[in-house]
Amino acid sequence: MPSTRTLKNKIKFTKNVQKITRAVEAISAVKLREEEKLLKASKVYLANLEDLFSEFAYQEPSYYLPNFSTAACILLVAPDKGFVGPLVLKLKKKLKVFLSENSFSKVYTITVHRASLKIIKNGELSPLFHFPLLEKGADLTRVYPIFKVINDYYLKAVFGKVFVLYAEYNNFFSQEAVVERLLPFDSDHFKSGSSSGAVIEPSGESFVRNSSELYLKTRILTALLNSNVSEHAVRLVSMKKAHDNAKEVMKDAIMGYNKKRQFMITSEILSSRN
Repeated sequence: MPSTRTLKNKIKFTKNVQKITRAVEAISAVKLREEEKLLKASKVYLANLEDLFSEFAYQEPSYYLPNFSTAACILLVAPDKGFVGPLVLKLKKKLKVFLSENSFSKVYTITVHRASLKIIKNGELSPLFHFPLLEKGADLTRVYPIFKVINDYYLKAVFGKVFVLYAEYNNFFSQEAVVERLLPFDSDHFKSGSSSGAVIEPSGESFVRNSSELYLKTRILTALLNSNVSEHAVRLVSMKKAHDNAKEVMKDAIMGYNKKRQFMITSEILSSRN
């Protein structure tokens, strides 16, 4: 049986762990609520933009026309900080499955946040560009550096398809790694034959050309917000589990300490009677 000093140190250490996990859990809960509001607003904005696009998408050519390149680019959005191991594992598995099911002459990657470098490490991929830290919030200027790279390289036909891999937030307990095509635009996102009744001047062609960049930026931003919310949700659950485990360890340590102390007292009483 461990000594009383060892058990005391274990109890003290476990108390400190409980304080840390409780603090991280509280911070994650606050950030989760904030990012969740931004994500909802972004989804509504994206849906409205897609509805508006639907009226002209099949009448006018898109600004991002398909090109002849057989290479592809994957925008990989990963968690920014630690304690989200299950989420990183989901992204890694999804990337592996996607690469095995699709064949490209070359695969470029644009990575966002530090964990993304760990994900592509085992896949023998190297980032074309890496963005270790981006500004917080739902401002479209936040994603401009990423958009600039994708826009320039796609229009130069360096790659012919652009995909985004990120953790989609379904609810507090469900986050799913998904791959979506960013370029060329997927017609499934637009409602064929729908009409919003909007009057746009000078023409639908002008609208599609000028708003294509806005739509692409919004898609990238929504992926980033999904990833952020998923990250906070997973971290919150991890910290809650860690806190509950620390409680059990504390309970066992206190029980062991009390047994050891009672054994020592009983031994002293018996020795004094002898």
